[in-house]
Amino acid sequence: MYIKEPFEELDVMNDFLNNSLATNPNFGKDYCRLMIKNLIGYEPKRINVVAQKIIGPTDPEKRGIRLDIEVKEYDNDPETIVNIYDVEPHRQDDIDSHPRKARFYQAKIDAPLIKSGEKHFKGMPNLFIISITNYDPFEEDYMLYTIKNTCVELPEMCYDDGVVKYFFNTSGTKGGNKELQDFLIYLENSVEENIMNDEIRKLSKFVQNVKSNKIEREGYMTWGDKIDGIVAEAVAKKDAEIKEKDAEIKEKDAEIARLKKQLEEKNAIK
Repeated sequence: MYIKEPFEELDVMNDFLNNSLATNPNFGKDYCRLMIKNLIGYEPKRINVVAQKIIGPTDPEKRGIRLDIEVKEYDNDPETIVNIYDVEPHRQDDIDSHPRKARFYQAKIDAPLIKSGEKHFKGMPNLFIISITNYDPFEEDYMLYTIKNTCVELPEMCYDDGVVKYFFNTSGTKGGNKELQDFLIYLENSVEENIMNDEIRKLSKFVQNVKSNKIEREGYMTWGDKIDGIVAEAVAKKDAEIKEKDAEIKEKDAEIARLKKQLEEKNAIK
């Protein structure tokens, strides 16, 4: 169910506004760079942005995921992905499921990165899962929780699996700094009085550009239907792929059975 807020009152945490900002043909990439830079302190360079990306299940009985914003960063070779950023604003209070949800998202994002027959994993890109919530996911009043895998026996040992999970709390007061706190406050309540520095001012200009666009306003009215359509299309496509693979497996099984029978008949003649 999609709860409609007045279009003029949408903030960056809103699914529709976040999507519109990320996919804008004029400044979508700049918006994503600005978000990542102000949240984790690094500005990606050569990027490709996909919003509302569906990663379907491997089986119709299983669950897929929908990524709000997926940003892929490339090195000088446009075919080589070095970093993947999954940016996910969350408003729904699901405190207990956050760590396992992040684990599931990581698995679904990682799975397609290694091709069949590929022996080495060194080429896997780094993955940064960035969750932004308007509640405290761990109830410790931090504005940022950074999660990395470590060795229990040797916590100081570097265990570089290339995965970092960030949980941002827009109401947190501990950790981080004033710039991060101001930025998070604006994400949660994107109004003029919360513009505290030049970075937020840049973000505000992007927001006002979307809000002044008549086509975006009209699109907001049918946003829920659009999401349902994206999901339905992705599910149908995945179902077709699974059926095609099943047919190929059955065909191969039949061929194996035929060859086995031929071999048995030859052995019987001998």
